[in-house]
Amino acid sequence: MEILLAGKPMFVGTLTEPDRTTWECHAQGLAFQKKLALDGSGAATRDLSTAIAEAAARGWPVGNPDGIAGTVAGDSGDPQTLGDLFDQYAEQTGKRWGVDARQILFLTADPTAPMWITTPGAVAFGATNEGMAKAIAARFLEGGVLDTVFRGDPTGDEEPVDLTKRGNITTAQATSIADQILATRKAGSGWVNGVTLTRDQINTVGGSRAPLADIRGGQMLRVYGLPQLAANSGRMYLDVVIGKTRYTADEDTIYLEPVNKAPRTAREVWAAG
Repeated sequence: MEILLAGKPMFVGTLTEPDRTTWECHAQGLAFQKKLALDGSGAATRDLSTAIAEAAARGWPVGNPDGIAGTVAGDSGDPQTLGDLFDQYAEQTGKRWGVDARQILFLTADPTAPMWITTPGAVAFGATNEGMAKAIAARFLEGGVLDTVFRGDPTGDEEPVDLTKRGNITTAQATSIADQILATRKAGSGWVNGVTLTRDQINTVGGSRAPLADIRGGQMLRVYGLPQLAANSGRMYLDVVIGKTRYTADEDTIYLEPVNKAPRTAREVWAAG
């Protein structure tokens, strides 16, 4: 299915749960389509460009004009989805990946400059340390032997990370991956809620009203009006990376959820594992 707004692509995916009693529909984006990461002979591959090209040849309607390529650390020959392969590559490079509404793959680092700015007092994010461990204990296989590397602040909370699904990797690779995971999770605070904003509450960096439908996950939001949290950073504002958006056309509002949001609902807790 495809969702358009004034002729502009907003979403492309597969309809999964049409509820014929309420006519509420759920759909799944192309990034979640289960395509296996295989080479031309049908064997499992850890080479991204090969897996992308072969999946496209088998009908995955996604383009790769930026030429995303790379080798995922490890030697596991077990079949896995292309999404799992991308997750592992994003994990080891400290980036985020997805498929946009134009059916184009992206793999990018978090932005360092805001695209959107809220009006003072429009946003109230609750902060939490949950899920924001200061140290990583990464379990991995090297030569078939299970080992662990510890990275981060040794006096802080430690979070276990399982790298064994990759197969065998070196200590140097495990250390680098753990550092990237830690850097991504330490990029900001943890949060307990999202917010719903109207057009009057969010602007472009130039000061004009933001086109709400153009706001996307992965973009940076500058928030004014949280003095206690902002004071911790030595600034009068906070910059957060948007993790999830939900635009409601008939109300002309948008729900924004930052990355590093702690799970609070039963569905979120289940999804977080």
